[in-house]
Amino acid sequence: MVKFGKQIKRLADANQLDHCVAYDVLKKAINLVVGADKEPEGQADLQAVKDIFGPSAGGAGRPPDSRFHSLLQHELAKVNTFASLEVRTLIDCMRDAHAIAAKPAPLPEETLLALERRLDTAAEKLISIEHFRRLNFTGFRKIVKKFDKQRAGSGVGSLGSWFLP
Repeated sequence: MVKFGKQIKRLADANQLDHCVAYDVLKKAINLVVGADKEPEGQADLQAVKDIFGPSAGGAGRPPDSRFHSLLQHELAKVNTFASLEVRTLIDCMRDAHAIAAKPAPLPEETLLALERRLDTAAEKLISIEHFRRLNFTGFRKIVKKFDKQRAGSGVGSLGSWFLP
């Protein structure tokens, strides 16, 4: 069975990879956040988390749920920003196609070909956005579930019910 962090790297488009949820880093963050009262298992994990989330990633004095939620919100903002830009690109592509299609009929063959290319590009972009959405939704769902599983013995409620609909 392939680990999900590796699956993201394998399944994400090359131009989307840096904008996907940092699953592996969040997985390391769980150990640091949940085990905050203990000595971190490795300085490499702490450094990886700080490289992505900055020096405030530790958030000493805050409950683990709150600290991890902040990290999730950071990742969600990154994913949503990229998705928003991709949707704007799709809308621009559709506007271009509409501008071509709105010309008075009959449309010459080269105009119809240009319209077909624009619509094909829009369709590919839409599929790409949906793939990105599903991959990241799965990543967030899995990492929240993993956090909840590690916190199960603490008697605290589920972060998944708070974070995911």
